[in-house]
Amino acid sequence: MLLLLMEERGLFGIDYIESKAQLDQTLSGEQKVKDLLEKTEKWGWDQIKDFGARVVLEMLK
Repeated sequence: MLLLLMEERGLFGIDYIESKAQLDQTLSGEQKVKDLLEKTEKWGWDQIKDFGARVVLEMLK
C-alpha cells in the first residue's frame, strides 16, 4: 500500500527523504546534509528536554 502511494506521488529514494525531511531540492548536497543535521540536532534537543521534564515531574510526585 505504501509503495503504491509512493509510486503515485513519484517519491523514491532521495526524493522521498527530501520530502519527509522538508529539504529544499535546489540546495547543494553539502547544504542538504547541513540542514538535515541541524533539524536532527533540534529534534534531539527537544526530545532530551521532554525526557528531562518528565523525569523531574516524576521525582516531584
